[in-house]
Amino acid sequence: MQENLETFYAQVEAESGTPLPAFVKDEFEAFLDCGILARGFVRLTLTDCDQVVYELKTPYRDGTTHIVMSPLELLQRLAALV
Repeated sequence: MQENLETFYAQVEAESGTPLPAFVKDEFEAFLDCGILARGFVRLTLTDCDQVVYELKTPYRDGTTHIVMSPLELLQRLAALV
């Protein structure tokens, strides 16, 4: 995710029509830097179509192993947790 961070920000800003506030970028980068991702807590990839793929650590009962969403939707979901 970190290697595609600028692309991710550009996609979110294009979809929302407004620039992301600096504090949002700072918090998101701090989250990525904290090492949780490196330990396998969350597995995120960015597709060629600028979609975020969230790989579940354990499949859902229905067999779902991945959730695909836009970068904006990911930030909305993360913001709901705060």
